[in-house]
Amino acid sequence: MINVLAKSHQKHSTAHALDHSEDEKDKSCKKRIREVENGTFYPVIFTTKGRRSRKCSLVMKKLVSKIAIKRKQQSYQIAQSISIDISFLLLRS
Repeated sequence: MINVLAKSHQKHSTAHALDHSEDEKDKSCKKRIREVENGTFYPVIFTTKGRRSRKCSLVMKKLVSKIAIKRKQQSYQIAQSISIDISFLLLRS
């Protein structure tokens, strides 16, 4: 999670701050996960206002799709439910 209102992010757009944070997290974790744990890694970065990074949006779409198929519900209902849950989690943090 990043605060786009922090001094370190004020010079850049929100999209640039998200991309930069995503790249940093990707660099720091990807090598270890690929070599040690033999898995894949997608950084999930949110702003304090609830905006998501590019890769986070892709992960959320896949997650929503899989849950919708399993529960036999519409994708928009699952996406709405997950978005509400995340919003409350961000408010509490």
